[in-house]
Amino acid sequence: MSPPNILVIGCASADTIHLENGLKNGLQTGSDKRTCHTLGGAGFYTALAAAHCGAAVTLYAPKPKKLTGNLAIMANQFRWLGPEIDEGDMPRLEIIHHGDDRATLLAASWGAEGMLTTEHLDHMLGEATKLASSVKASQNFDLVHIAALSTVQRQLDFAIYISESLSQSTPPLISAGTYARAVKASRDQVFSLLKKCHFFFMNANEAKLLLADDCSLEAKLRPGQLCFVTDGANGATIYAADEASAQIKKIAVAAQRVQNLGSANSSEPFDPTGAGDTFCGAVLADFLNHKSEKPFAEPIDRLTGAAQRGATLASAVIGQAGSDFYLNIRR
Repeated sequence: MSPPNILVIGCASADTIHLENGLKNGLQTGSDKRTCHTLGGAGFYTALAAAHCGAAVTLYAPKPKKLTGNLAIMANQFRWLGPEIDEGDMPRLEIIHHGDDRATLLAASWGAEGMLTTEHLDHMLGEATKLASSVKASQNFDLVHIAALSTVQRQLDFAIYISESLSQSTPPLISAGTYARAVKASRDQVFSLLKKCHFFFMNANEAKLLLADDCSLEAKLRPGQLCFVTDGANGATIYAADEASAQIKKIAVAAQRVQNLGSANSSEPFDPTGAGDTFCGAVLADFLNHKSEKPFAEPIDRLTGAAQRGATLASAVIGQAGSDFYLNIRR
């Protein structure tokens, strides 16, 4: 059986991560302080995880004209399509991790993210389809995941394009994620994006913000949808809306022990930045690797198994800086 074919729409970013145990209100009060310069980005983490778990992955993201060093090594794990940019135009994040699942976003630049458009994607996929046809390869995607973008409206534009305009014989499944700033700024649009998706991913804080008026997540899901809510060391919860009855099955998934290579306290995350996106990519790849004609009628243990493997990979990735896990397993 051929591997699932997944398209990830998002970004790769150059991140500065401060790992602090001695911080109080953002000020240094102790001596345990480390700064890492890493490769990240929601689209990048998702693509790496899905490829690691056996999917054939295409990442649509702004692509540096010349891939060098660690970026070149990791980019070999998937096909990268996107507008060509100078490396200095990559999106950039600066984050402090305080421990106990608390973080502060110090600075964010979306860089060339605005160059990602449905028109450009349509052109890139058209060219890729011509190449695939010449070598008798399949270009159809089983699933398209829309990772965090600068606005929810941009995610919605891609979701509408995928559902209505993507040229392939069988429409792909649609997946998306969100982030706290997006929920705060565009809560109604996040609900609209959720309605477009077969899979939706968010963390517990984002879910709390989204459901601020005491509406239930169960009430927002349509039949056949799957929603995954991650909660750090508390694991994750799957909300599965039965395709026939619309009854919601709520499934708890335990967190896995962190495999920390950067700290004497091996049970603590070293850099939790990409945990949710790693979980997402692994779940999607593993779930599709065991798909049936009706994927949402799969047994609960199949769904739980995909989430457990997602949690296992996430625990390995956050035990190292950024996306370094994918470098170190090749050494």
